[in-house]
Order: sequence, then C-alpha cells, then structure tokens
Amino acid sequence: MSFHPLARLSLVARLMLGAGFAIVVTGSLGLWISTGKDADFASDQLERHLAENAESLFPTLSEWVVIGDYANIEQVLQLWVKHTDIERITWTNVGGQTLTASDKANAPQAPGWFVRWSGVTSPQLSRALVLGQHNYGQVTLVMTATPAIDRLWDRFLSHLTLLALELGLVLVGILLILRNGLRPLAALNLGARALERGELSARIQPQGSPELVRVIDAFNRMAEQLQAAQVAISQESERLAVTLSSIGDGVIATDAEGRIEFMNPVAEALTGWTAAEAARRSIRQVFPIINESSRQEADSPVERVIREGTVVGLANHTLLIARDGSERPIADSAAPIRQSDGHITGAVLVFRDQTQDRQTLSRLNMAASVFENSLNGVAITDAEQRIIEINPAFTRITGYSREDVIGQTPRLLASGRQDAAFYASMWTEIVTTGQWRGEIWNRHKDGHVYPEDLSIVAIKDRDDKLIRYVGVFGDISQIKAQQEKLQHLAHYDALTGLPNRALLTDRMRVALAQAERSGERLAVCYLDLDGFKLVNDTWGHVTGDRLLEQIAERLRGAVRGGDTVARMGGDEFVLLLANLADIDECGATLLRVLHDVAEPITVEGATLKVSASIGVTLFPDDGADADRLLRHADQALYAAKQAGRNCYQLFDPIHNLAVRQRQTLLARLETALAQGEFCLYYQPKVDMRAGTVIGAEALIRWRDPERGLIAPIDFLPQMEGTALEIEVGEWVIDSALAQMDAWRAVGLNLPLAVNIAPPHLARIDFVARLQSLLQRHPDTPPKGLELEVLESAALNDINHVSKLIEACQRIGVDFALDDFGTGYSSLTYLKRLPAQLIKIDQSFVRDILVDVEDLAIVEGVIGLAEAFHINVIAEGIESVEQGLALLHLGCSLGQGYVIARPMPASEMVGWVAAWRQHPLWQQAYVSWSRDDAVLLGAELDHRLWIDQLQACLDAGKAGAVKLPTMDFHLCRFGRWYHGPGQVRYGSICEYQELNALHQRIHAVGNEIGTLCNAGQHGQASVCMTELTALRDQFVAQLHVLAEVIKAGATVR
Repeated sequence: MSFHPLARLSLVARLMLGAGFAIVVTGSLGLWISTGKDADFASDQLERHLAENAESLFPTLSEWVVIGDYANIEQVLQLWVKHTDIERITWTNVGGQTLTASDKANAPQAPGWFVRWSGVTSPQLSRALVLGQHNYGQVTLVMTATPAIDRLWDRFLSHLTLLALELGLVLVGILLILRNGLRPLAALNLGARALERGELSARIQPQGSPELVRVIDAFNRMAEQLQAAQVAISQESERLAVTLSSIGDGVIATDAEGRIEFMNPVAEALTGWTAAEAARRSIRQVFPIINESSRQEADSPVERVIREGTVVGLANHTLLIARDGSERPIADSAAPIRQSDGHITGAVLVFRDQTQDRQTLSRLNMAASVFENSLNGVAITDAEQRIIEINPAFTRITGYSREDVIGQTPRLLASGRQDAAFYASMWTEIVTTGQWRGEIWNRHKDGHVYPEDLSIVAIKDRDDKLIRYVGVFGDISQIKAQQEKLQHLAHYDALTGLPNRALLTDRMRVALAQAERSGERLAVCYLDLDGFKLVNDTWGHVTGDRLLEQIAERLRGAVRGGDTVARMGGDEFVLLLANLADIDECGATLLRVLHDVAEPITVEGATLKVSASIGVTLFPDDGADADRLLRHADQALYAAKQAGRNCYQLFDPIHNLAVRQRQTLLARLETALAQGEFCLYYQPKVDMRAGTVIGAEALIRWRDPERGLIAPIDFLPQMEGTALEIEVGEWVIDSALAQMDAWRAVGLNLPLAVNIAPPHLARIDFVARLQSLLQRHPDTPPKGLELEVLESAALNDINHVSKLIEACQRIGVDFALDDFGTGYSSLTYLKRLPAQLIKIDQSFVRDILVDVEDLAIVEGVIGLAEAFHINVIAEGIESVEQGLALLHLGCSLGQGYVIARPMPASEMVGWVAAWRQHPLWQQAYVSWSRDDAVLLGAELDHRLWIDQLQACLDAGKAGAVKLPTMDFHLCRFGRWYHGPGQVRYGSICEYQELNALHQRIHAVGNEIGTLCNAGQHGQASVCMTELTALRDQFVAQLHVLAEVIKAGATVR
C-alpha cells in the first residue's frame, strides 16, 4: 500500500494536477525567456538614448561654457533634465567647481523583486568638454530606468494573464472529457463501499467501455459469492454459539485487536458483563485480571496470544475482578484464531472459576502445613499403638527418621526414668477421658535423655470405635535450662560467683537454727570496701569489676571452709562465720580478711589498693533473726567507717542511737496516722508498646506539718515488724478504694496496685479484713484492686501464700510479685504461686544499659515469665532507651520516672488524658529473639569502653593515664564480635560493617592515650569529640543490624 500523498487523490484530480503542472512549467519557462529578452532590449534602448542626449546637449552647453555664463549653464541643465529622461546632469570645470541639475526620481511601479530580477538599471555617461584644444571640464549624465522598467512590468503582467487563462481552459476541457469516461469506475466505488458496510445484495449496472463492463460483471459475481458465504457462516456461528453456551467454562472470543466479539453465558456470569455490553470492548476492560500474590495487573493471555502467536497455558495465582468489584480465582488459557494462510485474526479465551477447588485445596494444605511445619513433634499410631506417620519435628526432636519408627510403638523412645506405675496411670486416664497431658522424659536416638511436654489424644470414628492415637510433644530442655540459669542467678552474684542476698538469707536461717541447737556463737560481718568508688571513677567500671572479682577470691581464701561469703551488691559483702568457739576466733578471721583485702591488686597492668571496713554482730548476743542481725551489722559498719576505716567494729546495742531514734519516730508515725497526715501519690503503669495506661501504683507519703512531704523510704522501714505497719497497710487499701470510687465518678476507670507488707500478708484474718474493706466501696469492682507482695515474703510460707492468693482471686482481687529477681525461691515453688504478674526489680532495670549482668537477669526474668505464662512489668524505668530495651526483650508493661513521677490524685485524670507513648516505643513493634537480645549487651560493652576511656582522659589531666584494653581483638566488645557474634551474625553485611568502625574507634582511642601520656590534653579532647561521633555511628550501625535481624535476616 502506498502512502504517497498523491495516492489519496482521485484519478480525475491526479490527471488534472499533472496537466496543470505541465502547462504551468512550460508557460513559466516561456514567460521567463520572453521577459529576459525584453529586459535586454530595454537596457540597450536606455544606453542609446543616453548617448543621443549627450550629443544634443554638448553643442548647446559649449556656447555658455566658453563665455563662462554659469547662470545660463545651470538654466540649460535644468531645462534638459526637466524635458528629457535624464535623471541628473553634473558639470565640473577644471577648477573643481560643480553645477548639478536633477529631477526628482520616481520609484518604479514594479515590485522590488521584479526590478532586481530584470537587471535593468539607470545608465551613466561621463565625457570631457573639449573645444578646440582647450578642456572646459567634465559632464556626467545619468538616465532614469523607471519608465523602461514599468513598461517591462506591464508586459510581464499581460503574459501572465494569458498563461492563467490558457491553464483554466485546458483544465476545464480535461474535466469534461474524464467525467464521462470514469462514470463506471464511480459506480464500482459505490458498490465496493456498500459491500464494506455489509450490504452483500448490492449490484452494479454494466456500463462504459467493454473493459469496464467485464470488470463490473466480475464484481457482481464476487458479491453473489460473498453473500452465499455469509449465510453459511451465520448458520455455522449459530451452531457454535449453542455449543459454547452449553459448556461449564467461560469462553470469550476477540478480534486481532483484542476487542470482544463473543461471550458465552458462563463468561457473562463470571465477569458481570452481558455479551451485548461487552461487544467491541477491549479484553482488559471486560476481563481485568491481577496476580494474586503481588496484586499487580497480570499480563492478558489474549494479548500474549496475539503478540506471540502461540497457545498460552493455564496461569495459576490469577484473580478475575468482576464488574461489581468481586474477585474470583481462575485458571485460564488462550489460543490464536488463524486464517488459512496462518494470519492471526483473533483469539479465544477459556477460563474456569476455581473458588471451590481453592477452598478444598486450602483446607488440605492447611492441615498438611500445620503437620509439616509444627514446632512440636507429632506421631500418629493405629489402635494397636503402631506408628503410622510422623512429622519432621518428630525427627528433629527424637533423632529418629520416618523409616526408623514406622511400624514401631512409642516405647522405642522410653528413657527408663518413668516406672510402670507412671505409664499405667497415664493409659488409665487416656482410656477414661480420651486424653492425657504431662511432662515425660524420653531418650534421643543418640542416647541422651531429654524432657518433653506430651499430649496424647484418642481418635474415634463415627461409630465411637477407636481408630488411632495422636501424640503431640515439644522438647522443653531449653525451658529447663532457663529455669536452672535463673535458679543460679537467683542465688549467686553474676560477677563474682558468690552467694547473693537471697542465698545468704537462706544460709543464715539454717546457720541460726544450728547455732541455736548447738549453743555456739555465730557472727554476721557486713563488709564495705574503702576507696572503691575512686577506682571506679578513675579506671572505669570494667577495671572495678575485675577488682571485685579478685577481692571475692581473697575473701573466700580468708575464711574457713564452712563459712559463707556473700555479695550484697556494689562493693558490699557479708561474711557469715558459724561454729565460733569464742569472739577471739572471729577477730582472728577478720584481721586476716582486713590484711588480705588491703594487699595491692594488679588489674590489667595497674596496681590498685583498697581496704575494708567491717561491722560485726553476734548471735545470740545481738539478735535472734537474720534481718535484725544484718541491720545491726550494717549499723556497726557505720561505726567502723567513723573509726577511720580499715578496721572492724562490734555492734553496741546499749549506745545505739538508731534504736532510740526509731522509737521516737514510731510514736510520731502513730500520731500522723491518727491525725490524717498520710496521703497517697499515684505512679501510672502503662503498656509501652500499645500506648495505653493500664493502671497505677498507690504510694504512701507523709505530710509532716514541720518537715513537709516525706518519702516512704524515710519512715516505712521504721514500721517493719510493728502493729502500726498493718494499720497503715489497711489505711492504704481503704484510701485506694475510695480514690477509685472518686475517679469512677468522673469517668476514669483505673486499676490500682497496693503494696502489702509481709507481716500484714501473714495475718490469718487477712482475707476477711480485705473483704470488709471491699464492702465499704460496693461501687468499685474488686478486679480493679491489685495487691503487690515482695517475692521473698511470698515464698517464706509457700503453702499459706498460695492459698491466700487463691482466696483473694475468688473474691476478684489479683496478686503481683514485687521486686522479682531479688528473691531466692525455687522455680518449682514459683510455679505453684497463682500470681498474675511479676514486677522486675528496679535495681536491675535501672542499670540495664550499663550492667551486662543486670541485662542478663532482666532477660532471664522475662523468659521465665513467658515460660510460666505470667505477665511481667518493669519498674524504675528512667529513660526512653531503657523502655526500648525492655520492649525488645519482650516486656511491654512498665512504670518509672520516664513515664511519670508519682503524683497527687488530682493530677491523674489530666495526665491520663494527655499521655502519649514515646515514638521510639511505638516503632518497637517486634520483640527480639532471646539469641538476638545479646545485641543490647554488645552495645553496652562498647559504650562502657568509651566511658572508661573518657574517665581516663579526665583523670589524665592531673596525673598518669590508665587506658582500657586498646587491642580491638581483646577488648570486651572485640572478644564478643570475633567470637559469638561472628558465629551468629557473620553472614550479614550490616554486621561486617561494624568491624571497620570498631577498628577506627580503637585507632582514635590509641591516639588519645598517646596524647594524654605526652601531656597534650587539649589535642586529646579534640580527638575525644571525633571518638564520640564514631561511637554514635557505631551504635546506629548496631541498631541497623537489629532492624535487619527483626526484618528476617538469616542468622546462624
């Protein structure tokens, strides 16, 4: 097909255009030649006329020139210019005098382009005026060309008019001739257009020349054949439509442009379009499909068929969006429609609704997926207990493959730790109730024994006939190990390995009982290190920790084998010396302790020196219970400090000022209770992750008229063990219930927690008294009251406390274990306590970001709470970062100064309405795994190293500098990075990027050390600024690593 512009013109137009073009070209050529000759002739005429005028002018002019009559000369020149075609005449005498006569030049009528094209210009003639042999000057004549050019232009216009007339006459003649000759072709054109419109009955009357008559006859025969073929196609289409309407799949046929030509009823029902509505619409409009996974528009199978010319098979994960917006999963396929020559004229699309198939397959896949991916092992047996199927977790836990156990009985796993009576009881319960659950020890294929949490269910058919058993079990070794770890953390100091306060109390109880039976003396010695704070401030916490470790070893070596050395926290220790023959034996031991502690200690090349102050109390002289002995020893320690340190002092009950002060204070406190000087402040408790206020803790305050508001730490310890302690406890409960009544009246339903003292909890009538207090406030639901009891108090009498908690729960009051982590309880006992909440002690929370041991304890407590399905809350949160760390460890509930300080009741309503969670807490929507929580410790180690270097820099300004470990392989973080950290995270690029930052930090640290030792402290401070910036980059990279791990990066 030609796309030349002339191809779009009719035959008549093309013939007339060609003839006209030929006439225009030949006429224009003739006109150009004729005009050129006229121009040449005009130029010659002008030259001749100029010469003639010169010949006529000179004789006339000579007469006046000779006599020098300039007036007549000028008059002659003016007359000549006026009455001839001369445009200008100039006479210049030999003296240089000039006379000029000129006529006003008239512009030619011809256009400028014609003047330039003709080439006719004004001629000029200059001649000397010589008479005889005498020269009278020079005469110059310029003749105007305007008249000649205007005459030439008039001739040009006349020729052009004749040419246009000739062109018009020729074209009219051609049109008249062609109109009659081409009339049959016009008829053929009309007939062809009728066929194009579908008028297959159109015919043409034969006319014109014989050749055109034959063409018209052929056209008519073709039209008859087309009409017959159309009838046959219509009949075939009707049969095809009936067939396609009867099948169960949707069918759509399109043309080669993807426009719909046919839809069967199933396709209409699935798409929501009728065939009439969809006709000639694009396939994408009527059949929009998306990928089920990506929700992106899917490639149309029809368009692919038309584009590629091949059959497109079934496409999975495809959704059809019906006209009403509903979605259906479908399977579709498409094939091309071809002509006999292979040319694609369209496509046919076949598709099926897979909704029912999907639902059936989904249920099957779900069941299979749960079975295959369950973390718990699953074993299915027949009614005779022969194993018929297991899941992958079974193999992972037991070590036995499917081939090992199919056809075997579960007795294959027996460890031998349960006797026959255990199994008899288990099967009796299964037969009776159809199920059993409990803990059991089984044996791994490799021989080691491990604990399981096992559930067995008997499966019966519709006829209630037993057909199989299903056992589901999980390896609880990790929970057991966590229990053992927490058991150790609960009893031993993480840094020194010495017994902690909890284990000390337990051992004191035993030792006191033995001493009471044997009549021997027992000494409790409270020891505090002199000068330890200076070591910490100067050399840093890491060096301080190493010093404490060596002090602990010296204390172990200084006492006898049966004595106890315990660490109370910080730099405080307690020595429990039992089976003393006399006081002198105690004194000898303490002198040995003082000597050993005072010996210099070398830590990482630095020689350090501290001493000890010891307070001593004796049993039975100074007290009959452990708490009193410890208090007396602490008071004696104060006396040792006052005596100059590096010594020990015995408790003196006679001159003890503290006793008298306590008696005075107790009397004043009784008056304060009677006169209503006590009040309650409230510290909110929140869900940091959800951003909600979940309650508050009621905290007592004393409004002394003289001393103002007094904190509980300054008066509650003096009440311990007195009747006043119980009276104040009941007042707190009653006041808290009254406040809840008041808040409910203004629309604030806020649960309150109240601390209960151990003696108060131990009263036999505690539950009855609590019910009486609740009855005074019938509008306040008991569920809004929560009682907090110290962990150590709760476990002094586990049976009593457990029954008491259950009794309180029956009336709607919940319990929480306060200061959790400081006690010494067995985890088995803890499991028996039905408390709903445990509170992590603030002493651990406060240093979670600066003490690795505290971090480990907090992590362990949270893990224990998860294992026992108990809620956990952290108290004493003082920074946003502490809250973020707790969220990452899995603890969402918290209270502390960063959330709110304790406040009067009047401020609580406004505070609750205004409080919003910190944005960082809002973003911490994923808890880290236990293995990844070590990143908090890694960040902590790094920060401590920087702080230690800063402390050394500050100390170095006044003396020698003791630097922390500067080898990046040997510092605490370096050992972790190149050890456990590399094993777990080494494959993650974000982890690898830490190495360069870590090495750069050590390089700058070494430079700081060099500068300090050289006395260049100012330059060292500048480098410290760079080190601080590097620290921030390093911590930010640790957080990036944490985000990558939370997002699902692969760790080992």
